[in-house]
Amino acid sequence: MFRRSDQVRKQLYLTVATLRQTEEGFRLELEDDPLIFISAADRKTISDPNGEFAQKDLWRWAAGGALIVYQQASQKSLALALRKSNAPSFGGHLTLTSGLSSSFEEFFNPTFLAIREGTEETAIVVGNQLAILSLEPAFEEIAWGVFEKQLTRARKFKWVKVGKAPFYVKAEFFETEEQKIEIVHGKRISRHQGIICLDPKTRGIDLLKIIQVNLPPGSEVIFFDCEDTKTGPLNQEIVVFPLERIKTLKQGDAVLKICGASTSFKSGRGAPADSQRYYPCTPVLEHALKAILPK
Repeated sequence: MFRRSDQVRKQLYLTVATLRQTEEGFRLELEDDPLIFISAADRKTISDPNGEFAQKDLWRWAAGGALIVYQQASQKSLALALRKSNAPSFGGHLTLTSGLSSSFEEFFNPTFLAIREGTEETAIVVGNQLAILSLEPAFEEIAWGVFEKQLTRARKFKWVKVGKAPFYVKAEFFETEEQKIEIVHGKRISRHQGIICLDPKTRGIDLLKIIQVNLPPGSEVIFFDCEDTKTGPLNQEIVVFPLERIKTLKQGDAVLKICGASTSFKSGRGAPADSQRYYPCTPVLEHALKAILPK
């Protein structure tokens, strides 16, 4: 027995599929009776770039997330999670908030997956209220689920004082170039669009969205990490970068690095960041940054 507020979503639900490039984007074809992978060991197997599924040219599906651009007055900023040094992959790298599918239906609705995963792991406190993103009516159920999870986490930080009532902030999809993807299972076809990130090193496909969140001018804003693991809260550092201050460093096939941070939040406590420090970025973050940073 447990209380609802203590529940942690531990399940992953993945498959493999054939990926084909089309004139407008991609077509992902699932088998009639697809293989389903639900454990960490399964995930490792289908993410092996030299494994049996890679040899059959199959890709891991589904995953998604979002890069959120925070607009406050005339300034746009990013709040990026810094993966811990002992993370299973890309330790010490900045990343956007993303994750894996947890149900069969999310294979066919990667946009919902991207928004859920992209918004639930970084919480925003405006004044003394936890923010709830007002994106579109179709995503309101996701927004409330995210709010309830984040409210539970906020109460574990004694120095973060929030009330039960949410603070509504307007959010909208950021205008950028996107690709189309069709997910096909027999006669069922689901069509979506976003930034499609292919990672040959993990045989993974991510559908990414970019969302702009409009914060009230002059308000104090706090960020904190809400990602959970089997052993408890991950509590990653959240690093804030004003867009106009970001500088990039890319050498050959090496990962993208960025500097220009202004503030760092840990457990909801903010402190000045080292603006000269270059942080390495995960492949999904690099893919999304290309869509919003100057060429």
